[in-house]
Parts: sequence; structure tokens; C-alpha cells
Amino acid sequence: MNFPHIAARLFDTPLLIDPGKLATIVAVLGPRIDASRDWGLIDPAHANRIERSDSGYRVADGVAIIPVEGSLVHRGSTPDAISGLTGYNRLSEWFRAALDDQSVHSILLDIDSPGGEVAGAFDFSDEIFAARGQKPIVAIAADLAASAGYAIASAADEVVVTRTGRVGSVGVALVHADYSRAVEKQGVNITLIHAGAHKVDGNSYAPLPDEVRQRVQTEVDRIHQIFIATVARNRGIDEAAVRATEALTYMGEAAIEIGFADRIATRESAFAALVQKHKAQFFSHRMESLSMKDDLKQPTATSDQPQPDTAAIAAASEARTAERQRIRDILQSEASACRQQMAAHLAFETDMAADAAVSLLATAPQTALPPNPVGPLAAAMSRLEAPNVGNDAPEKGAPSKASAILSDFHKATGRP
Repeated sequence: MNFPHIAARLFDTPLLIDPGKLATIVAVLGPRIDASRDWGLIDPAHANRIERSDSGYRVADGVAIIPVEGSLVHRGSTPDAISGLTGYNRLSEWFRAALDDQSVHSILLDIDSPGGEVAGAFDFSDEIFAARGQKPIVAIAADLAASAGYAIASAADEVVVTRTGRVGSVGVALVHADYSRAVEKQGVNITLIHAGAHKVDGNSYAPLPDEVRQRVQTEVDRIHQIFIATVARNRGIDEAAVRATEALTYMGEAAIEIGFADRIATRESAFAALVQKHKAQFFSHRMESLSMKDDLKQPTATSDQPQPDTAAIAAASEARTAERQRIRDILQSEASACRQQMAAHLAFETDMAADAAVSLLATAPQTALPPNPVGPLAAAMSRLEAPNVGNDAPEKGAPSKASAILSDFHKATGRP
């Protein structure tokens, strides 16, 4: 591994990272960067090993699931289990692709990150914030969205946190390593030859002078203010309230009380809510878009062709508008919320009036999620039988078929 390159990213540069994670990184990488030293901050056995794939975002039931995992860096290449790094540049590519993807109606930022580098963090947060209104964007902290991870999460339309998930850590950290006494014990003299009075300020072979420390602190404070302003804008919170958190993290309900999150949910239920809320409207808009394209394909009359019957054209246009409205009324009705397969059949396969269709839907049995043979979660739901509560119900302890739902969803997200 390129340890000098990693050290350059770790030491003497401001970081938007959870302090516990920073201590773990220093404890694990410190002895490898300088094997002669006993860093001894945290038992390396406690270091997190983050697994992830490089397949980008996945689409399930029209929801693009973008994994934001591990330590975040400005420009990262292919992430892997060893490095556990994700580049803001890769996240930005996946996010823009999901916005342009015609099969995607919503975006879920699936976050489990302690944060990382400053460079690139605020740019990506701004990109997400600017995209609000194009497609619904939801971020879920499962189970950590700290520092730069929270800068990303806060930019979404909605922030969801698990019961034990943590968000926040709106602060900046910088680590300076002073090797001077270790070098002296080894009988080594380090001479830095330089041009420019401040060229080697803060070098690791001498104690940090007060003047240099103050300049570094000023830079850290400036970045902190940018972070505070970004979160305040994203969440609609006063800057003073964000600053008053003093970089604390908040779990579950506490995150909602402070204004850093909107609701508590599991990853699965957050995904299901996006599908249920936006899928019917998405397909209705797709149908309307296709209808408009058909209108544009109609041939126009020329001087040597018979003039069109304007009354007939107007009547046909009114009929198409009425049909689109009928479909919308069915798909967006309350009764269709948990009966979307039946609602789609009544809307697209029959000529039944909207009020009659809605009345029929209201009497039909509900399903837990809108079935869709394309999506893994919906496909699993379609296989789920109604619970047997009669005399022939399975004995206590028998395996539940509902586990298939979670299994398929986990396959789609690539996370355990």
C-alpha cells in the first residue's frame, strides 16, 4: 500500500470525520506508516472493516440506491474492502446518472460513513441540494452519517435515521504528528532546506510553534463556519443552533429533536415508503409523456392535402386528456396505496370510470407493498402468503416466509 500517500491525506490537513473513527485510523495506520513508533491509541482489533462493491447505484422498484460508505475522499478510484474509501467524484457520477435515469423515480442515499476529507464534501452536498425538486431524494443514516457523511445526508429532501443510527458531528479535526523526540532518541538529525520563511511550517520534525498553530486553527475555524452554514441551509435551521451542537452526534429520537433528522425508520421501510409514495405518480407521468410523443408524431396537413377536421381533433384531444385524468384518479387514490397491482390493471386494462374503480379498490384486500415483478423487494412480496391463523397454523418457531423479502432487498442493496 502507498502509506506516504495515505499519511498525506491523514496528517496536517483538515478533516470532516468523526473523532472516534479518526482515532481508529491513526491507531491502525500509524504503526504501518512508522513501524518504529508505539501509537497505542486504540486497539487495532476494533478497527472497522468496511465491505463494498464498485457496481455503483442499484435500481429496485424505480428507486436508485446509492451507497455512501466508509471514509470519504476527494478523488477515489475503485473502492475495496481493504481501503474502505469512497470518492466524492464517484458519488457525484452515480448521483447525476440516477437523476438522468428514466427508470428511476426516487433516490435513496444509503449512508454508513464517519466522514472524511474536506475537499469535495461541500461541492457534493451543494450538488444534491441544487437537485431538489427533480426527483425525491431521501438519505438514511444506517447506522452512521457523521461529519462529511452528514454534510451529504443533510442536503437530501428528507433525512431518515434508524433507532440506533447517529447523525451530526458538525465539526472539523486536524492531526499534527511531532516526531522530534522520537528522532532525537534514535540519534537522527533532520535538516530541512527550504526557500520561503513559511515553506516548512508545521513539519513533523519539530514542535508546532504557537504562531503556526494559530494559523492552522484559523483555517479550521473557517472550514467549520462553511460546514455550519451548509447544514443550516440544508436543514432550515438557524446557524447558531447548529454551532451550539459543538460537533456532537445524535442518535435516533435525539436527532429528530435537534432538527438533524425527520423520522425514524429501517432501511427496508425507508425504501418501501419511497416505492409506495412515488411509483404510481411516476408511471402516470411516463404514460402522459408517451402520449405527448404520440401527438407530436401526427402528420401535419399541407396545401394539397384535405384540411383536417378541427372539431374531431379537438374532441380526440379532450378524450386523451380525460383518459389521462381517469388513470391519474385511479393510481393516485387512497384506495390504491396498498393495491397498486389491481389499480394498474383497472387504470390501463379497463375503461371503468375512476369513481367506480376506486370504489372497487376500496373493497379489495390490501397488500403490504405495491407488487412489481421487476423489483426484488416487490417480487418477494408477491410471493408472501397471507398469515395462517387457523387451527392448522404452523407451530411456533417455524421459519417465516417474510424473510424472503429482506433477503431480496439485501441482494439489491449489496449490504448485509
